[in-house]
Amino acid sequence: MEANFERRFPSSDFMDRLLVSTRSTCTEVFSLLSKVDWSKTPVGEPQCWPIGLKAATNLLFNSSQPMWMSWGDESTFLYNDIYIPILGNKHPKALLSRLRDVWSEVWEVIEDLIERVILKEGGSIFNEDYTFYLRRNLDLPLEETHFCFSYSPLYDEHLAIRGMICILMEVTSAALRNRRISTLRDLGSLTGRSEEEILQSAVTSLSKNELDVPFGVLYTISDDKANIVNHIRLDSTQTDKYFPAEINLSCVEKTEHVVVKNILECIRTGQITKFSTIQLKDLPRAAQNEQVRECIAAPIHLYNRTQGVLICGVSP
Repeated sequence: MEANFERRFPSSDFMDRLLVSTRSTCTEVFSLLSKVDWSKTPVGEPQCWPIGLKAATNLLFNSSQPMWMSWGDESTFLYNDIYIPILGNKHPKALLSRLRDVWSEVWEVIEDLIERVILKEGGSIFNEDYTFYLRRNLDLPLEETHFCFSYSPLYDEHLAIRGMICILMEVTSAALRNRRISTLRDLGSLTGRSEEEILQSAVTSLSKNELDVPFGVLYTISDDKANIVNHIRLDSTQTDKYFPAEINLSCVEKTEHVVVKNILECIRTGQITKFSTIQLKDLPRAAQNEQVRECIAAPIHLYNRTQGVLICGVSP
């Protein structure tokens, strides 16, 4: 096998030959690698790479599946073009960086998997739906992501583990959709003897989905007044500060109170409204202690009229 690989990719022009073989699948990454002074990188000159590293990069750059790999004591990070969207604006800085620096926000999780399964046991890892909180956009909060992936060890010519390779597929959209459909299914099957019971049951259903609904407040409407009847993950200090217990709907048309203003707009239009909560810093936080930056006010229609307004924090 080694002889066949060397005949296909002679060490003297390994990167040139690899570029030819991957011209249609990895043009962006290779345009960056073509400018690299390899002597200054932890992996050194490609013509001096061990067979294991050459074989792994050949697989990586010829794959039509998102893949990344790390090699050596510095866990030098390489990836293919199809992986770039997963990196977000970490690309192109991530190329040839240390793995722990690229994914610093989840390094404790990755390190545990690598140390426990690959380095100590020489085994592989496969997971169909693993949750990572990634910062793919450095200007935005941590993002809940889900991946189906496998980690496998990479060996040098002495059969020593020198790195790892990851084949993955992002399944975030499907995971979030399934979770939210489950919540909607619960809401759609609500029953009760009275309007109040139905509304209270709705709050109970939403409270089970903390990842999508970090907090919430339910107002019911009666006799030109909106009154809080229930809330989700809010204490009395927070409700007193931001969510009036009772709102006289006939006397607040020109209010600047952000919550009251959006409740009025929601009732007037019968539509969902959105508003910023960036200035409301002591509200409950979302997963990974991220600030909730936006709320929605949604009208609740029962028996052809607006019976209440549900205000929910939106997970970032």
